[in-house]
Amino acid sequence: MIYLSDENRDQSTNMSQFSPYAWQRTQMQRLQDALDQQRLPHAILFSGPEGVGKRHLANCLVYLALKKHSLSNKYEKFLDAGSHPDVMVISPAEDKKQISVDQIRDLSARLSLTSQVSGIKIALINPAELMTVAAANALLKTLEEPSGNTLIILITHNYGRLSQTVRSRCHHVPLTVPDRQEAGIWLREQGIEDYQEYLLLTHGAPLSAYQAAENDWLEHHRQLLMDLTGLMEQRADMVTITAKWRDADAAQLIRWLQNLVGLLVKSRFNDEITSDISGNFLKNLKISFDRIDLKKLFNYAEFLDKSALEIDNNLNRELFLEQIFSRWAVLAA
Repeated sequence: MIYLSDENRDQSTNMSQFSPYAWQRTQMQRLQDALDQQRLPHAILFSGPEGVGKRHLANCLVYLALKKHSLSNKYEKFLDAGSHPDVMVISPAEDKKQISVDQIRDLSARLSLTSQVSGIKIALINPAELMTVAAANALLKTLEEPSGNTLIILITHNYGRLSQTVRSRCHHVPLTVPDRQEAGIWLREQGIEDYQEYLLLTHGAPLSAYQAAENDWLEHHRQLLMDLTGLMEQRADMVTITAKWRDADAAQLIRWLQNLVGLLVKSRFNDEITSDISGNFLKNLKISFDRIDLKKLFNYAEFLDKSALEIDNNLNRELFLEQIFSRWAVLAA
């Protein structure tokens, strides 16, 4: 069954929700042309950072495929209800962190059957990089020899983590963050006027910026910067700070720190952004950027990148937070 992505749950369920965002129109037009000309690949991989609307674009493609291959408008009733019997969505089970081989085997078996109410069967795997090695291998046969009229859509936040053999059997559609002006226009349409800091906080991803505004992430981010300042100036207790952030989203914390490191590196090589960083977005990081050892900063960036890749494994949260904050505290030259 297909369910509307979270980014659309707060909107009314009507067919206009299957229109691409402004920054996706070029990719959507190419996919629609291929569909109209009956040359749409049977396996498509959408990749890109979180918050750019990959799932939304996949939903748009599902809608167009069902529209083309359905003999009546019944597909609209199913989509309006939030489900369709010929569309199967595969994600990690609620109590799991990965997509299992059994899930993929079950999907392959269902795709081998005749479609129920339309002339096409559609599978959506999200996020595809969370397939186990066995699951990815089990998917290969279906990707190579799909039965009947089948469309398989994979979504990944991390293209490099997805099996190369799976990637090679899909038509790749990379999605990137839109330019700031286009993202800003969309955010203002959603009622978010102070969008600049939210976009900076989320690496320019408009949907993530919208979520950040809805959840007041800026206040949490300001608190993090103040705690980081206290650690570097040795006036904050490591145990207290670690306990304070124990329940934080580890992946989100890593992204914020990666963003912070990137801005700090730029500030060392680009005088134009230094005033903006110290006077606006990073105003709560009350340290001299010149105090930070650049070599240690690059090493810290590598540590964060490695942590981001391992975040889905069995993470020792206490040890992870201790490393995050202790390595930061010794960045000062």
